[in-house]
Amino acid sequence: MKTEAWKPPVIFGIFGALLLLVAFLLTDATRHREFWLSALQNVALVAVTVVVVEVLWTLVGREPVRAAIQELQGMLSTLRDSVQLLGDSHRTGLRRIYATSGAAGSYEDWMRRLESATRAIDLMGYTMHVCTKGAHFEDTMKHLATVGVQVRVLIMAEDNPELPAFINHRQIKGVSKDTVVTEIKAARSAFKAIAESVSKASAKGSFEIKILKAGLIVTQLVRTDSTITAIQYLYHAVASRTPLLEVYGEDTELFKRYGEEFESLWRLAEPA
Repeated sequence: MKTEAWKPPVIFGIFGALLLLVAFLLTDATRHREFWLSALQNVALVAVTVVVVEVLWTLVGREPVRAAIQELQGMLSTLRDSVQLLGDSHRTGLRRIYATSGAAGSYEDWMRRLESATRAIDLMGYTMHVCTKGAHFEDTMKHLATVGVQVRVLIMAEDNPELPAFINHRQIKGVSKDTVVTEIKAARSAFKAIAESVSKASAKGSFEIKILKAGLIVTQLVRTDSTITAIQYLYHAVASRTPLLEVYGEDTELFKRYGEEFESLWRLAEPA
């Protein structure tokens, strides 16, 4: 007597159930396995969905299910895009994207992130004046340098010939070369004061400030240990209204690219 071949729905059902079981058993996996865990869950979902559609097709009939099938195809297409995005995120280190940097958190959130650093802080932007305006910024930087954090700040010089390229006085109200130069001078003075204070203390870390007299800073970077936030400067908007990317992991592609940009410009810059 011949054994009847398994039908595809049965195979898919068993396959999906096994993947769901594996995904459940991996729920305590480390962050490095997040991609594979999510991928298993998504593949399992697709397999189970095929079984459900087959059952509905058999019980209800073709016509009532046709609209549901079309909707399901759209869902599966979105699911495939999501899996691809997960793969890109795992490889590049990109974890969050904000259409405007102002939506990424409050100034208190920003300060908590700086305070969490234990090894390194890199700050880069064409003025970075906004960093110096918050409460307790100077004291926080001095404390971090004292306990062993290596802090580096890189801004553009007020006489950098490329600086006017960032100043869109035609479209952004209140922005002019004079206001930007004033912000750079104020930020430079504040950073230098911190550096001098740290140099006089018995600090385990350091605080360095450099200025870029030639070259361009086209992205504002903030590195705290193994995390980087990158604000993409746009000509038509102030920095708080431009996109922000959050990157995690010193061994990821985006972290390395942004890190190389900072190191390259740091070598070109001069002590303030």
